[in-house]
Amino acid sequence: MKIYFIFLSMILLMTGKIANAQQDDLSRFKPICGIWQLSGSKEQVFEEWSCKKADVFTGRSYTLTEKGDTVLNEKIKLVMNNGQVFYIPEVIGQNEEAPIPFKLVNDDDTHWIFVNKSHDFPQQIEYSYDGTDQLKAIISGPGKEGKIKKIEFNFKRVR
Repeated sequence: MKIYFIFLSMILLMTGKIANAQQDDLSRFKPICGIWQLSGSKEQVFEEWSCKKADVFTGRSYTLTEKGDTVLNEKIKLVMNNGQVFYIPEVIGQNEEAPIPFKLVNDDDTHWIFVNKSHDFPQQIEYSYDGTDQLKAIISGPGKEGKIKKIEFNFKRVR
């Protein structure tokens, strides 16, 4: 009988952990909400996230010019669809500005990896949040001559 209760307890704990990992909303991505400025750049580049809906967060990347104009670089959506999370950028001047979906493959509280192996570059988009005011984004995939290319973006929270 004792073994039965231990076994049942383990199953309930595992089921709870699985259910928790498969949330039906994007609340675990809340750390990205707000405005982030790219560190170490000559230009003023920002990534801004609005997190008003439980199943869709909207973002954009833009540059402020010396004249004070805002130049949009990309529009981004983080979407919950049938229990799966997708990061969907629309990059200005690339891919006919079509949305390119990247599926979430690694998920913990502060580190997320999205993958689309059928895209040329990048094939992977990774975000890491340090728990305070730093956000790191890394895009990677095959570059010239098949070598893996990585580009890192370090952001500091503005708001």
